[in-house]
Amino acid sequence: MNGKQKILSIFTVLLLFFSASIPVSLADAVDPDDNTGYEPENPGILDEQTDEGDKGMVVTAHPLASEVGADVLRRGGNAVDAAVAIQFALNVAEPMMSGIGGGGFFMYYDAQSEDVSIINSRERAPQGATPDMFLDQENVVTDPGKFHLGAIDMNPDGEDKQFHIGEVNVTDLEASGEEATVFDYGFASEAGEPWDPSKFSIFERGTTFQLDEDGGLINFGPPTGSNSSSYGQTTAVMDEVEDSELFIRYRTDDPGDDRRLRLWLRSDEYRSTGTTFVKNGYGVEINTKTNQISLIQSKDSTTSTLATFSYDGTTDWQSLRFRVEGDELKVRLWEDGAEEPEDWNIETFAGSVIPFSERVQSGTSVGVPGTLKGLEEALDKWGTMELGELIQPSIDMAEQGVEVNWVLANAIANNQSKLERTAAKDVFLPEGEPLEEGEILVQEDLAKTFKLIRDQGIDVFYNGEIGEALAEAVQEFDGSMVMEDLGDYDVTEDEAVWGDYLDYDIASMPPPSSGGLTMLQLLKMFEQLDLTDHDVKSSEKYHFMAEAMHLAYADRGAYMGDPEYVEVPRDGLLHQDYIAERVETISPDRANDNVQPGDPWEYQEGSAPTIAQQVDDKQEGQTTHYTVADQWGNLVSNTTTIEQLFGSGIMVPEYGIVLNNELTDFDAVPGGANEVQPNKRPLSSMTPTIVLKDGEPFMTVGSPGGATIITSVTQTIANVIGYGMSIKDAIEEPRIYSNSYPTIRWEYGISDAVRQLLEEMGHAWEASPTEIGNVNSIVLDEGIFIGAADSTREGTAIGLSAADFLSIDGLKSRVEQLHADDEIYEEHVVRLLLTHLTTVGHYEENEKMDKAIKHLEGFKQLLDQLKAADSISEHAHETLVSGAEELLDMWQ
Repeated sequence: MNGKQKILSIFTVLLLFFSASIPVSLADAVDPDDNTGYEPENPGILDEQTDEGDKGMVVTAHPLASEVGADVLRRGGNAVDAAVAIQFALNVAEPMMSGIGGGGFFMYYDAQSEDVSIINSRERAPQGATPDMFLDQENVVTDPGKFHLGAIDMNPDGEDKQFHIGEVNVTDLEASGEEATVFDYGFASEAGEPWDPSKFSIFERGTTFQLDEDGGLINFGPPTGSNSSSYGQTTAVMDEVEDSELFIRYRTDDPGDDRRLRLWLRSDEYRSTGTTFVKNGYGVEINTKTNQISLIQSKDSTTSTLATFSYDGTTDWQSLRFRVEGDELKVRLWEDGAEEPEDWNIETFAGSVIPFSERVQSGTSVGVPGTLKGLEEALDKWGTMELGELIQPSIDMAEQGVEVNWVLANAIANNQSKLERTAAKDVFLPEGEPLEEGEILVQEDLAKTFKLIRDQGIDVFYNGEIGEALAEAVQEFDGSMVMEDLGDYDVTEDEAVWGDYLDYDIASMPPPSSGGLTMLQLLKMFEQLDLTDHDVKSSEKYHFMAEAMHLAYADRGAYMGDPEYVEVPRDGLLHQDYIAERVETISPDRANDNVQPGDPWEYQEGSAPTIAQQVDDKQEGQTTHYTVADQWGNLVSNTTTIEQLFGSGIMVPEYGIVLNNELTDFDAVPGGANEVQPNKRPLSSMTPTIVLKDGEPFMTVGSPGGATIITSVTQTIANVIGYGMSIKDAIEEPRIYSNSYPTIRWEYGISDAVRQLLEEMGHAWEASPTEIGNVNSIVLDEGIFIGAADSTREGTAIGLSAADFLSIDGLKSRVEQLHADDEIYEEHVVRLLLTHLTTVGHYEENEKMDKAIKHLEGFKQLLDQLKAADSISEHAHETLVSGAEELLDMWQ
């Protein structure tokens, strides 16, 4: 029997077995000791979600994928071989989560070299991508306008506080020479005089605009009348211009007090006499309380913040330049008297963000897929089997069909509107109705694609007919991808980001994933907070967790992006003193309602970038994580995705590939570290991780779930290492997620009393619990692999022991497979080895073990002779000798 026939027969039996073994009742999953009144969304904890083995382990989110991977290990493949086969199987069984239309992060531990390596197959933006492609350009201010300056003191007891203005100049960017200056005022006159009325029209409420020895003085007195603050408005006497640039010098006497200076260009008029906001225009707001400068847009009297950056609070003079040119907006700040820098603190575009639901389903959301390139790279570097062989089980699955489980059925039902727009409707909505649990999903087009890859290699995807169809499908939905984008794509081999937690060493994903740095930040904050000294179900634990999450996610949004395009402060974010500085902002009994990014650049060389103000409308992505350990101790921890459920919903016609919507992971608002740029990789949250104890592998872990991935992995590690839980208990312990004040997402099992205590501290809870993530993990304990899959999907752990490998039939299968892989070179050598093993098997069956052992020893000698004669490869020799020795050990 050849390898392909054997895989097919195994798959057929497994399909029948697993299709009859999936429980559908939720009743048994309810914890009788929990009184929250809620039930989880899944069938509960099942036996197949945990397993043990001393010769290998496979944990995936689907039983068929787990069995495909385990079978590769049984046939002598290593962890990488199994991981490659699993990815294709998940593409068939879990098409809404991952596949060759997406990308991912592949982490590998080599037991021989003890090295941790990473293959980054994150999708890239095509060359036609632009920073403003997720902005609606119809909602912009285009009419010419003037310069407006408004100032307000937000302190109720404000009195004798000032802004000083040294010089104001506005130029028309469409003019040249003397005509370019449309407004200029140097504030030169006697102290005590008002600002020149030929330069400004002025409206004052508790605020005066006068001159002093420094130039222009804005003096805030006490509020007048019923006003709670003092403020003033000025409008420059000038012609209206469309494209203009402001230069201004200013300073304040009292940094830290709550005052705002608002500077407007292309602006029409103030909304009323009671505000310093204009009806339409673009502005710069200087906030002396937060030491932040914000770029703001006002359209039809509605204000939105486009970007911010922090500055050092000081009483020294500052120079600021603000440019509005077309839809491009730029701001630059520097210390007065210093050389003006070339870089802008803010560079962004005008417009309103296209809603996430629309961004997702557009071809502009599709990144150049990297999964196939990543699998090939891993297989070439560390694998032992051929891609064509590893893809065959998935071809069989796609052609014969797989049973729709509850996870896939729910995903199809909840995404009908996305799927019915594309070729996906014929696969998942046959006759216009969604496939239901228990029905069979057949994917003939995907099987065709896999056969093309099997026969022609991945070049058919990146430079051949599949790529042509893929690019055409993206363009049909207004994307810019072309064949050159696919042909130019390549993966990178990255170095892990390392940290430690309670004396365990942790390797995880570096940027462009934010997962590793943010997870390690959280764990270090947990350590400094002595988090695990508090009971695992206590209000203190959940409060400290939420507060640490707010801090870490603020830094994540401010500083992380693709390191090929932006410098990420990796060392600063994990510096012990920086962690301590962040922890000091956490109150033990009160939620912080004004969390801001810190400044990790104080702890390493570099400078803070622009922080673009983003619209928080992203839905959490759906991904899949799986992990493999082999008999030699090699480990794979792989997180792979198409982002949202069914990605963009776009399926490549006649090829069955569901395409990602990965580019929605870029910031929709340009100007920050994670803005869209051609060939750039969007920020990710994927966090495949390997943990070492005393230099030896201890744990692999990862999860899907968009931005919640980070907190799911973090809490699982803290539960195992900090709280000493078993891996299955650690995974099932209720998790929370909160990326900003005040709302906390939570899982079933957190008590009413705890939630009430946190509400009294200022936190808020989502109305009902939601499952967070789908953690899959392996823990190593004294030579035993303990695998655990999360109950939030139909995950399955399969452990392998000596019995899975130690048989004469197993050795025969290895011989056949090694010949198929060109590791045994001649047919007559194969026949010789099989004949020898048949003789050994005959004696074993007749319980003549002395003769069986003698002939198996002779088999080893034969292998040595064949190796010396170059009739078999070194790998074939090692594989068969190892199998024979293990069988001899068991018999003896």
